[in-house]
Amino acid sequence: MNPETPRPDPDVDSLVRAYLHEQEQTVDAQRILASVRARGGAVSDPNPQRLARISLASRVARASVRWGVAVAAACVLMIFAWNLHQVSVRADAVRLVRGAREALEPQTDRLYRIHIKLAQGAAERFPLLAALAPFDCRLWTRSDRFWIEAKQDNWAWTCGHDEQGRAWIAPTPETGLFFVPEEVPEPLSLALELCSFDLERVLDLLLTDFDTTVIRDDADSIAGVTRVRGTLRSNRPLRRFRSAEVEIDDKTKRVRRVVLARMHLGRAVAQMSFTFDQSGAQPEQAYRLSGHLDSGSIIYGPDQRLRRRRELLRFCGSLLMGQ
Repeated sequence: MNPETPRPDPDVDSLVRAYLHEQEQTVDAQRILASVRARGGAVSDPNPQRLARISLASRVARASVRWGVAVAAACVLMIFAWNLHQVSVRADAVRLVRGAREALEPQTDRLYRIHIKLAQGAAERFPLLAALAPFDCRLWTRSDRFWIEAKQDNWAWTCGHDEQGRAWIAPTPETGLFFVPEEVPEPLSLALELCSFDLERVLDLLLTDFDTTVIRDDADSIAGVTRVRGTLRSNRPLRRFRSAEVEIDDKTKRVRRVVLARMHLGRAVAQMSFTFDQSGAQPEQAYRLSGHLDSGSIIYGPDQRLRRRRELLRFCGSLLMGQ
């Protein structure tokens, strides 16, 4: 379809003159003059046509003022109604998030499925996270600890963070690597941090540091589920995510899914979605390296840094090459 040919701007003066002339033809000047004389008004101008024009101009001016006042009042009412609607929407969002927060069972183990959608240019800055993206990843989390199982075809490995703050990787059931907090390699630390998830913390931040609103009637709406979107306020410190979308079950108040816009040093990294799968008590060993290794396996820690580094490089190389 060809674009429309732009129309020339109308001549406003000509339009007004034409309108006044048209109105002038409908005025009975003699009748107006007779009415004025009947009320005892002195008429200094004997030209009835001129009197008619003055009368018409006065009527048009008064009508214009009334129209302008009406439009201004309507605009004020629209702005007021919109602001009132926005306040109501925010209040609904806060109420929903608070309800979801209160419905959480404290210190409960929860399983989530992770989906990673990298931001443009993030693969070069976060190669381990990029290598992890194609895997089927499942995250078990409990407060300050978590562990992740990653599967792809016939390859599976695990990693996690235990109650002592140690990061660990089990590339195979026969080999394990662990790092105390102050020596975790940065690429590994960032990948683990970005894949970790604390639902309680996310809901608390939505109530304190984010502007929240309810999302209604869009293409992603699901029956029986309400979505709440939060955007970080400009006067709040930078967080590990700048926005969040939370899907809340209308009946149970349970959070079904959370999508976080992950950030690092003020730059976008990835959209990380965490979809709730199940909850249930996990043994303490599940959050520790030893719980993912066979009997008699080899563990490399701070006392074997050279061999641990060699094993880590071998694992990362295989991961980056997709083998």
